[in-house]
Amino acid sequence: MKRADLSLSLRSAMPASDPAFPILAGILDVVPASRWTFARTAPSGELVALFGSDGDGNALTSLVHEFQRQVTMSPTGPRIAATLGPLEQYDSGITLVFADSRTHFGILTLLRTSELGPFTSSEVNVLTFALDAMSDRLSALRLQPPPAESGAEAAEGQPESAAEPPAQARCV
Repeated sequence: MKRADLSLSLRSAMPASDPAFPILAGILDVVPASRWTFARTAPSGELVALFGSDGDGNALTSLVHEFQRQVTMSPTGPRIAATLGPLEQYDSGITLVFADSRTHFGILTLLRTSELGPFTSSEVNVLTFALDAMSDRLSALRLQPPPAESGAEAAEGQPESAAEPPAQARCV
């Protein structure tokens, strides 16, 4: 798959406003893949928000199985490793598990056909840096509270004392 096709597949799979978009776009621009699949994990640990270059209905099931295999090999922390599941028509695969020491944030699999060849050591180095950057980004997203409603909407339906700070309150 050509680089322009990879960017197009990302734009058609994930909105550019998604916080993971810039990092995934950078990854796919530097490390081309014949097929890619990305999902975030919910705080409960289940995979949610699935995105991929291929509309395959089995992508989530395959990614769940790959995630389980990878986490079995390394239960905590970020991980970059060869894809452990079946590659089907692909010749090589690499999986990134985005995490910190306590929780997992997401998973990305990159698969290649013989046309693109195996992943090079330079590409693996780039993916290692991307693993840290994406883990940090997804961690920050997990820590951020959900987007707040506007002041008027948030105050609506709340007791008056909750809508406005008390007269004695001062902001520092």
